[in-house]
Parts: sequence; C-alpha cells; structure tokens
Amino acid sequence: MRNREKEIDIENKKTIKETFASRPTKAGGFSLIITAILLAIIIILNIVVSKLPSKYKSFDLSRSNAFTIGDESKGILNKLEKDVALYYLCEDGQEDLKVLSTLESYRDSSSRITLKTIDPIKNPKFASAYTESNVASGSIIAVCGDRSKVVNMQDLYDYDFDTQTYSYVQTGFKAENAITNAIAYVVSDYVPRVSYLTGHGEKEVPATYDSALKTANFETATMNLSTTGTVPEDTEAVAIISPKTDLNAEETKVLSNYITGGGKLFVATDNVTEKKFPNLCTLLAIMGVKPVEGTLVETDADHYFAYMDQTAIIPVMSDAEITSEFGNYLVLFPDSQGFLLVDDLSENVSVTPFLQTTSEAFSAVNIADRETLEYQEGDIKKDLGFGIGAQIYCNDGKAVYYSSSTFIDDETNNYTSDTDLMLFVKSFGWLCDVRDSVSIPSKSFNYEPFTITDSGATLYRTLFVFVVPGILLLAGIAVIIIRKKR
Repeated sequence: MRNREKEIDIENKKTIKETFASRPTKAGGFSLIITAILLAIIIILNIVVSKLPSKYKSFDLSRSNAFTIGDESKGILNKLEKDVALYYLCEDGQEDLKVLSTLESYRDSSSRITLKTIDPIKNPKFASAYTESNVASGSIIAVCGDRSKVVNMQDLYDYDFDTQTYSYVQTGFKAENAITNAIAYVVSDYVPRVSYLTGHGEKEVPATYDSALKTANFETATMNLSTTGTVPEDTEAVAIISPKTDLNAEETKVLSNYITGGGKLFVATDNVTEKKFPNLCTLLAIMGVKPVEGTLVETDADHYFAYMDQTAIIPVMSDAEITSEFGNYLVLFPDSQGFLLVDDLSENVSVTPFLQTTSEAFSAVNIADRETLEYQEGDIKKDLGFGIGAQIYCNDGKAVYYSSSTFIDDETNNYTSDTDLMLFVKSFGWLCDVRDSVSIPSKSFNYEPFTITDSGATLYRTLFVFVVPGILLLAGIAVIIIRKKR
C-alpha cells in the first residue's frame, strides 16, 4: 500500500512539473510578468506626470487659446521683482477648470507666482483680511506684501442676455486681462487718476471703456473747471472727449498752462471748426495740430470698412509707443474728421501721427447735403493724407490727440473685437507712463468679428463665388471626358 502511495505521489509531482514546463504555461507566465512590468511603468509614469507643471501635461485646444496667457502677460511676469500670491476662492470640487487652467499658466510662467485654492466654506474669514467687501466664490485675490486686489468672478467672463432662455450666457473669457492687471497693481504703488472734463456737453465715456481703464489700474473722476478753477493736484491726466460747446477763455488758459507746464491731456474731438470752437482750436494749435473741416472719405479699398461705407476709416497704423503691441490688429474710425500739423510748429512741440489716412483720402465738406461720396469741388485733399491720431510732446507736457471720438463706442468696438477699446486704454498708459498696464481683448467662445476691408471683401467674393465653383466645374468636365474615352 505504501509503495502504491509513493508511486501516486511521484506521478503527481511529475504532472505538476510537466504542467509548469509546458509551452502554454510558460507563455502565460511570461505574459503575467510583462503585465506586471507594464502596470509598474504606468504607475510610475502617473506619479511622475502628476508632479510636472500643468504646462507640460495640459494643452489649450481652444480656437483663441482662451486659457493660455499671451506674450504681453508673460512680459510682465518676466519683469517681476516681488513675489505675488494668487488665491482662488472656490469650494472644493467646484473649481472652474477654465479659470484654474489659466491660473496655473501664471504659476508655471514665473517662479515669483504662487497659487493656492481656498475653500470659502472652510475658511469664511479668509477674504476679510484683504477687503471689506463681500467676495463671491469663484473670485481671485492677488496679494503682494501689503497690497491686494480682488478680481471678482463676474470680471472673468463676458455675458450676453439670451432672449430664448431669458438668462445670461457666457460669450467670452477675459480672465487674462483682469489677472494680469491685478498682478501689475499689487507690485506697484502708482495708481494714476484720470479726470474727465465736464461742462461742455462732453461725450459720456461708455461703461465698458471706463471699466477697462479701472481694470488697467487707473482711477477715474470728473472735473468741471468752471467750479474748480484749476486742475486738481491728484489728477495725472485730463480727458477732453467730444465737447459740444467751446471752452471759455479762462478754461483755455488753465489747460494751456497745464499742458505746457508738464500736464497730460487726452483729447478726442468731433466736427471742430475755428468758427464754432475758437478757444478749443487755440488749445489744439498749442499742441501743434489743427482739425480739417469736413468728414474723411477714404478711396483706398484697403482702408475702409467693407460693411459700412468709405467714411468708416481703417487708418494706416504707424510705429509708435501706443501701438507697439497691436501687431496686425485693426482699429475703426467711422465718420471721422482729419487733422494737419500747424504751419509754424514750435520747436518745443513734437507731433507724431500714428493713425493716418492714405494719400487717396479727402475731406468732404457738407457731407450731409450730398448724394454721393465722390470728390467734389470745395472738398479738401492733401498729398500725404490726413492725421487721425497723434502722440504729442508739448514743452514739458504730453498729449494724445484723436480728431474723432467715434472709436470710443461699444458698437464700433464690437466690430474690432475690443481693439478700439485697447487703443483707448493704451493711450492713457503712454500718457501716464504706466508701462505694465495692459488691455488684452476678450477671447470669444462663439465667434470673433472679422474687420475686413473693402478690397478684402471683393477678394473673398471673387474666390468663393467664381474661382472655387469654376475649379469644381472644370474638374467635373475633366472627369466626364476621361470616362468617355475609356
């Protein structure tokens, strides 16, 4: 019996040994080892990737790179000499991934930036250390030393009212503009004040323009020289925007002394003539410019807006400090007046026109009384065209002059995807020497208006109405001929 048991035991051992030695078993074991190695590699890779900065593990595939900061913001980050903390107030698990991704781009772009998410439910008193106002969840606080600035949640997006759902929907992302300016604010002690002149029926600055100026770290106020008698000491720049009546003699004297004594003026006028605005024209002459009667008409198809008419000027943009970061952006000036330099320009005055018409433009006098925009006798034409915008040094002062205020308008600005708004903010940035003040156009979620010239529209019409269909027609004829020959 014992011998029989030994024989069975030996046979079982042989069977087990043969089983493990078989080809299927060896293959299965090899597969198991490979699987274990691959799992180990995946786990290690996940650990390594989780430690990488977000710029190496996430990609902005949005059409407008909405969640990636641009060169203008990176330029400011590269110049940081102080540490800045960004606090994102949001309940755990409720983070807005668009906002969080943008904030991570700031953190990854500079060793000076730190980012921390704060749950306002768990830390209800956190925001009170930086502001007395209520801060909504989803907002951001930028902090540098004793300075701080709150970027409210509603300042991160553009909203439009949807008449079908009767609710507001997000149409654009403007977080980069708000966050970059918040960083610039907390690292600087300089907040210039812009005073809008009143008392002459001046054009009211649209809320979007005033808000953009405040976002760019300016303060704004109003000023009536008839009551103050002088420019307040805390005013860094005075803005005169499309007055409907003339300055009086005393106001002209105050502003003339202000600019020549080192003050800063932003002036945008409409329909100014020597007869109607003698005192304002005197001030402009001191600045080295004189408005030209009439409305500008551009005959160069590359420099007027295709969907309006030839009075919707797309100026030639020259190199200047104000427009140095505009690249291929276009600005729009509908129904504009032009200007020329005064004949006897003082040696203490330097005028640099940076927005101009082409030499093909002319100024149409009494345009409201005519049926066509053709050049007529009495119209004004200059070999070098007309100025629309200029940077001016006047003795010890500085000025920016626009012979039209029509670019300070929400509807016009919509045609340029915020480029007109950007021009407005950049003008004050140059005036007040705020080099780190930025104006970054909002990044649309839906579509971006395409400012196209008349010649460009003609090209696209020709291409898609005639050229493309013609090519398809010829290709079809060729296919039919080849098939018949076969």
